[in-house]
Amino acid sequence: MSAELDMSQYIDLFLQEADEQLEILEQETLKLETDPSQDRMQVIFRAAHTLKGSSRAMGFSGFAELTHELENILDLLRQDRLELTTDAADGMLACIDALVQMKEAIAAGRPDTSIESGVLVQRLAAIASGQADSAPAPRTVAEPQADGQTGIDPSLWDALDAAAAESPVLRARFRLHSECVMKFVRAYMAISAIQEKGELLATWPSAEALEEEEFDRDFELVFQTKAGQDELSAKLSEISEIESFQVSPWSRPEPEAVSTPEPEAAKPAEPAGAAPDAAAAPRRADPARRADTGQTVRVDVARLDNLMNLVGELVIDRTRIAQIASDLAARGGGGNEDLQETVSHIARITFDLQDQIMKARMMPIETVFNRFPRVVRDLAQKLGKDVKLEMLGGETELDRSVIEVIGDPLLHILRNSIDHGLETPEERRAAGKSDQGLLLISARHQENHIVIEIRDDGRGIDPEKIKRKAVSQGLATEEQAARMTDKDVLQFIFGSGFSTATQVSEVSGRGVGMDIVRSNIQKLGGLIDLDSKVGEGTTTILRLPLTLAIIRGLLVRVEGRDYVLPLGSVVETMLLAADQIQRVKRREVVVIRGVTTPLLRLQSVFSDCGREDACSGDQAFIVVVGLADQRIGLVVDSLIGEQEVVIKSLSGFLGEVPGVSGATILGDGKVALIVDVGALVSREAV
Repeated sequence: MSAELDMSQYIDLFLQEADEQLEILEQETLKLETDPSQDRMQVIFRAAHTLKGSSRAMGFSGFAELTHELENILDLLRQDRLELTTDAADGMLACIDALVQMKEAIAAGRPDTSIESGVLVQRLAAIASGQADSAPAPRTVAEPQADGQTGIDPSLWDALDAAAAESPVLRARFRLHSECVMKFVRAYMAISAIQEKGELLATWPSAEALEEEEFDRDFELVFQTKAGQDELSAKLSEISEIESFQVSPWSRPEPEAVSTPEPEAAKPAEPAGAAPDAAAAPRRADPARRADTGQTVRVDVARLDNLMNLVGELVIDRTRIAQIASDLAARGGGGNEDLQETVSHIARITFDLQDQIMKARMMPIETVFNRFPRVVRDLAQKLGKDVKLEMLGGETELDRSVIEVIGDPLLHILRNSIDHGLETPEERRAAGKSDQGLLLISARHQENHIVIEIRDDGRGIDPEKIKRKAVSQGLATEEQAARMTDKDVLQFIFGSGFSTATQVSEVSGRGVGMDIVRSNIQKLGGLIDLDSKVGEGTTTILRLPLTLAIIRGLLVRVEGRDYVLPLGSVVETMLLAADQIQRVKRREVVVIRGVTTPLLRLQSVFSDCGREDACSGDQAFIVVVGLADQRIGLVVDSLIGEQEVVIKSLSGFLGEVPGVSGATILGDGKVALIVDVGALVSREAV
């Protein structure tokens, strides 16, 4: 098997690992400025060391060189030989940005070299040489051990004996071809092959020496595995440029075999690419930890999407079977107990299956939150502001499909808070505030929704300023603006082209953004609201569904057709007498607990005849729905009940269908439209 083919097997694994380690690098480096603890420095150093080792093993020399310089900086920092300045932090973050770009280039099949990376290597080297008190001690090349049996440090023998008491310990001794060019690549492939089948316990020479290729042609791995020697040997034989290898049981050498003086003991094994001091020695494994090994797998998200679609079809069929059983029971005058029992069992199993698939698609929202510290830091520096970012509820989970959409809207809101909301340190001191502004983002579950709040303690939004701007742009007359409440005035911010910025900057001022934010949130079936007090700050509240695949809905009937209202948008239902419906300025309204609520007849939205005031008898069913603090009442012919429905997207050939967000298939096989409550409320509320 060729070396190129060997490496192609590991490219996906490298990219996945690079994603994880780069995220650790960025997040922990940002925290390092406020909490430069040794533990945090060690975490960052390990991540950089892992990246260096894996990139070098894959032959990505440009990536490895840049990571090596980053590792040097981190090594000096953790030894207190380099001061963590803003310049050093900026250089490290710029390096991480370049590594992200190089990783993307590798994923696209392009080289991992660039002029920028060369400049960054020089920049990091200058930081290290200009402030470090001395250069790192030179490393020495490991020499072969003289015991004739193993190069493993005798101080580790007790730990290996303890491990062997649990399950057999094996060793594999390798000799590379004399013409082998990339020795660590072959060692890394051998380590990876062994870790696929078991657990690596020790190496000779040390993992660091292997990575730096500080050995001649021989190396040794000690490990535990459940795989047979034949199976393992077949796997190892696929690695090219290995002249010979031997797999045999490990045993403690006889005392006379180690009488020859030995050089300095080699370091114990570490996971490939880990920091040299990440593990002191192989130890007796915790049974619980070992039992968890290999219990998680990576699954392509496309497979989860397909599973979710199949479960959706199953939910539809479950509802259909239940409907058929109910119809049969009604026709026969009695119920078939066996059929009813089977239907109930299918319902339970389907619900459990659906629940498990939903959980498999769930992701913590911290995957989105983790993008924000870097953005806040860079933007605050650019605007000359001191901002403290706090994030709460990062462990809150929601569907991957929602995660993919909300990142950009949240990012835009954060940028607005920093640019428009938070003041400069001088302005905050003049207002009697601390120099540092607070930006808090939190997430929490609330029923079957997730609520995200972005709050700042800045200058707040002046409603009078918004009114003047709205009047000057012709969005409202002076009389209309005077009658508006502060809550109503804030809604202008979501208008297309509306901006209170006095000048256009890189960050804002063009009047685009918040209208798109609200549009994207509403497409998710979510709500967005603003609350602000002048001089105290602004809070933006987002209410989002946990998933976009299956929802709870209220089925209503209008002119013989069934429609679904998302239950998360339903405030209340009521049955009113026809004479309780009044008219104000030619519009139907109803007074509910002293509040005037406009009415909208669904038949006027979906019926061909377009009747707006047709009344079905002496009574009317009203479903009050809401968008933020806005409320309207939808007039329907009858209420059918709650039901779990599977959302099906409408074909692109239909274009935009006003008032409709999708469709579903009901238990009787009929198609029901899902009402876009947000669009109706935005259009009709007054």
